[in-house]
Amino acid sequence: MVKRNDIANKEKLNCADRQSLPNTGLKCTEDSAVIDINSRKKDRMELAYIAESLNDILISSETISRELIITDEAGCVLYLLKGESAQDFVIEEGCFINGEACGINALRMALDDKRTFRIKGKEHSREAFKHSISMGTPILYEDKIIGCIGYILPYDTLNKVQFTILDNVILASLQAAYKMLEARKNLDELHLLKRFFSSLDNNQCSMIVNINFKIIQINRQAEILLGMSNNELTGHSLLQIIDNMPDSIINNPQNYFEGKIIMHTFSGDKPFSTNIRPVFSDSEHLVGWHISFAQAIIVSPRDNRISPKKYEFKDIIGQNKEFIKLLGLANVVAKSSSNVLLTGESGTGKELFAQAIHYAGCYAEGPFVAINCAAIPKELIETELFGYVEGAFTGARKKGMQGKFLQADEGTIFLDEIGDMPLELQAKLLRVLQERMLTPVGGSKPVAINIRVISATNQKLEQLIAENKFRPDLFYRLNVINLRIPPLRERKDDIPLLVQYFLNSMNKKLHKSISGISPEALACLGSYNWPGNIRELENTIETAVNLANDYIEIEHINFLGDKTGFHTTADSDTNQAASTLGEVEKNEIIRALNQCGGNVGQAAAVLSIGRATLYRKIKKYQISADIRPE
Repeated sequence: MVKRNDIANKEKLNCADRQSLPNTGLKCTEDSAVIDINSRKKDRMELAYIAESLNDILISSETISRELIITDEAGCVLYLLKGESAQDFVIEEGCFINGEACGINALRMALDDKRTFRIKGKEHSREAFKHSISMGTPILYEDKIIGCIGYILPYDTLNKVQFTILDNVILASLQAAYKMLEARKNLDELHLLKRFFSSLDNNQCSMIVNINFKIIQINRQAEILLGMSNNELTGHSLLQIIDNMPDSIINNPQNYFEGKIIMHTFSGDKPFSTNIRPVFSDSEHLVGWHISFAQAIIVSPRDNRISPKKYEFKDIIGQNKEFIKLLGLANVVAKSSSNVLLTGESGTGKELFAQAIHYAGCYAEGPFVAINCAAIPKELIETELFGYVEGAFTGARKKGMQGKFLQADEGTIFLDEIGDMPLELQAKLLRVLQERMLTPVGGSKPVAINIRVISATNQKLEQLIAENKFRPDLFYRLNVINLRIPPLRERKDDIPLLVQYFLNSMNKKLHKSISGISPEALACLGSYNWPGNIRELENTIETAVNLANDYIEIEHINFLGDKTGFHTTADSDTNQAASTLGEVEKNEIIRALNQCGGNVGQAAAVLSIGRATLYRKIKKYQISADIRPE
């Protein structure tokens, strides 16, 4: 605690502050007339919580019988706790403790220097306090000063020992109030999360924020639309996304809001249709807001041909930071009609992205038609793409056939493996893309089409151009927007999420109930480089689910080892971790067998695994205990 000698020469005690003021009947309230005290309290909810907690603590204390003062960070008195005011000087809520009428005092010094002060008698500049003692200590929250607590009391109120006890009680009570504040904020956060998860809707963006506008949680749709992951936003201020909350919420936080709000996304500022709803605790105090929002999509009139919906952005699994940004970018470009080229290795999910772009864009009500350019014989690809008229060639259907482009009219055509398209057909495709007109094989009348073109390749088209296997003008026409889908080895932090997704999917497909995967097996999956990417991971999990009984162990994925060098990529840390996990598992099995007197059936029940699995593990770890089948 800082005392007299520490403040004797402080520059803050200037001459104007030291001028004596009359001491009879004056109130320290010269600023209160222009202060909206209730508004200041609402804006400083942490201080309100601390004041409430302190009041609960002090109201039961026999030590404190005089008034305590709590100010905000600017020195405005917001709360007066217990007892009566100091003699000859009335301090009221709304006045400024660091104003001229209050002069130099310990509360003011504590706010200025961010440490505890005690000032006696003539060290005060205010004449009314010349026979008083003042004490002040700053209230800190998250390393920021949010206010001050203390007192200004006459000398004769307490003796020296009692003043010391009073100071210690205030400091101890403040520490207890900090802990109560943390507990209350944790409880408030639970209420917010409960509201968030109870109102999840995969068709809308959603987030939950606390009373300080700190983001607590956002859903998958919001991640995609904003182009930022939950980890990037959680714990940060909502004001990173929204410059200002609506006036109706600022003026009354318990209001509802429905309307347009400009939000900052990774691709620029965009208007969103937004709903803001207050969230209350069980005791009916405001704990934050639930915010749902959506970006309006302008949809052109369509006919009634609607393709079955398959994949949207919310269906694409991943939480990797760069992958979330890619999803956000794809969601933005979906709103335009420009051609998109998806590049990436085989098995990375390019068709999933193509469908998600289609269903998030202005062609969503039209058909989505996919064609694999590598899977169709060279002599048939032209008729597959552009169709033919009756009599176009021997064996042609009566009335002809619509090609994929006409089937995709008013929708999206997805040209997969575009690098395998025959060179002689590329010129006709270029003309269709330029003119948005096509002529079926054997026909003479051009047909207008309105489509979006998304193409994909796992080849380097620039290299094919250099080898005269791909037309550069077609490349430039297709490559208006390029999205590179990363290989799985660049987003290994997504492997646990993908494994769980495929495990759930395979359980349904194969009518099994595999409950999970061992840490040892998961570590090995994470150490593999996955040349076949997500498709290979999916196949691996399907094989493991077929082999496993109740839990995927490392032996269920060992089939990869001989073919791909699966184990050779695991580093020493992974091997050491697997060894440690094996020792733990072995010890748990021995403990369970001993506990059950060697009865394998009972031990398996204790370990929550099947008997067959337990027998395999006993054999694997060469456990030679006296065991019995039943």
